[in-house]
Amino acid sequence: MIKEVTEKLNNNILPDKTEILEAFDEIYSGIADEVLAVSFITLLNGFIKTENNIDIIESAIKSANSAMKRISLNLDLTYAVKTTEIEDNTKYFDISFIRDIVLASNNVPVVKYSIDYSKSSEYITKKLNINPYQKNENGEFDTESIEKTNYCYIKPDETESYLKYSDNISKKLCFKNILNITNKMLNPCMAKNIAIGVDNIDKVEKTAKLCLNLNYTNSIVISSKDNTPFVSPEQESYVAEAWKNKIFAYRLTPELVDLPLHPIKELECENIDHNIETIDELFKGNLKNSAIYDTAVINSALALYIVKKADSVMNGIEMAKNAIDTGLAKEKFEAIKNK
Repeated sequence: MIKEVTEKLNNNILPDKTEILEAFDEIYSGIADEVLAVSFITLLNGFIKTENNIDIIESAIKSANSAMKRISLNLDLTYAVKTTEIEDNTKYFDISFIRDIVLASNNVPVVKYSIDYSKSSEYITKKLNINPYQKNENGEFDTESIEKTNYCYIKPDETESYLKYSDNISKKLCFKNILNITNKMLNPCMAKNIAIGVDNIDKVEKTAKLCLNLNYTNSIVISSKDNTPFVSPEQESYVAEAWKNKIFAYRLTPELVDLPLHPIKELECENIDHNIETIDELFKGNLKNSAIYDTAVINSALALYIVKKADSVMNGIEMAKNAIDTGLAKEKFEAIKNK
């Protein structure tokens, strides 16, 4: 199938979803010739750039999810990931990591899944000695241990075919492509909820539509005019909620939820160590009313709201503030560090 589909693409004809799905199935199973696969991905990437075709990305993710090993944790999990194309991943303090700790401290289980263990949140967790979650002696995930922290970080088995073959092709291409997008959206735990940050407001509703098509129960997608994958402390942000087969999109500023504005520059950090030190200070309660505190609060509030832990964003703000101010988040942070 991949040969026929590649020929269509080469003639500037977009194949239908079924054909694209079959082509990806051949890639992730290792059946496809790698030269053909590289040609297919290169041509397909051109269609995404010109048409922003969400069906292509959906087909790639569905195929990868079918090929990967399932991880059953028997928990009602929120699957919190950050998808972003900001070149310098250490430019801003890691708001998504802070958000996840606040979620966990409010008894919302969080699963982090990534193939890349060297950037942003992944690098922070590595510096904190939070390793990808290890299986027990029976080769199973220890749900009892996960329940103690409400936090689980999963790194895939590198021998899995879907990762091995797509990774090889991605390296040959040497540019960002649909396989990178696919990997960020994988959901091995079959979690029901997802919180995503994207790097451009034009991608927000498209990504929310993708979440609907991937059958998440509740999803929230966020970006800002600062091109941050979180609600900006300074510029207007764009938010899309996806649930009940509908998308609800709206613009949001801190002022609309009774929080002050801060310059985005106040969220810039020098390096990973500075990032970690500041997060530690935040959870100790030493940064109240700062840019990082208020940005953490509003982004955590949206996540608490979308997983139905808070009945409104304003209620979520109070819950997020309480988690930080009372030391609940610090306690959870220390428990995760010592796991």
